[in-house]
Amino acid sequence: MSFLGTGEVLVAVNPYRQLNIYSNEVVEKYRNRAHYEQPPHIFAIADAAYQAMKYRRIDTCIVISGTSAHTYHDNNFHLFLVHEF
Repeated sequence: MSFLGTGEVLVAVNPYRQLNIYSNEVVEKYRNRAHYEQPPHIFAIADAAYQAMKYRRIDTCIVISGTSAHTYHDNNFHLFLVHEF
């Protein structure tokens, strides 16, 4: 998956090849950072939602939509890697 983003909207694009974008090192690049400090990524969206819930006490929702079940499943799974509850 590669990502394009504008504001807090993220578009995932299937590059039809394996990319190393879900490692622990990548998670650390996005943890506790503003979403605009790094390139667009599902981890930036996840961290922004987590920070809003934890520190600003704002309810959050992440909507994942698309026609590919694989993309949907992958992104849902990786959302939870940013902050282990």
